[in-house]
Amino acid sequence: MTKTKTLTKLSLALTGALLVLFVGCRGADRREFISEIWGDTGGTVVTTDHTTGDSTTEFHSTRVMDRLDLTNVTMDKVNGLNRVHYTMTSTRSSRLRVDARIVWYDANGMELDSDRAPYRNLIIEGHDTVVVTSVAPNARGVKSRLRVRESRYASQ
Repeated sequence: MTKTKTLTKLSLALTGALLVLFVGCRGADRREFISEIWGDTGGTVVTTDHTTGDSTTEFHSTRVMDRLDLTNVTMDKVNGLNRVHYTMTSTRSSRLRVDARIVWYDANGMELDSDRAPYRNLIIEGHDTVVVTSVAPNARGVKSRLRVRESRYASQ
């Protein structure tokens, strides 16, 4: 048998084994498998209503939830605009890389100036605390939403 045919058969066998492993997984296991390979982009979402002072947290990634605690949310005003401070603490002793962004919404739930709010890469040392702050782009900004996801960069 030629070297090319052997490599082709080996590659087909490996592809078939991975396919069987992937297809045979239950849905939740498959999502976890995908998350381990490509990274979980769901992250954690914290929504804060600046008129009522209420905050809600949604966990879309157990990896982020298990590694980072939202320890405080404070609000104030600067030059008549709402400002929010989200305090997060690493629960791990090792370095953690996450991407975070804060987006502002008006009273009707419409996003305000989304181009202004790119994800920022944060490096949080073991058991360290960081504060992410944002000011509303205009006076209509009455709700803010913090999104934290696992960074796509290596965790070195």
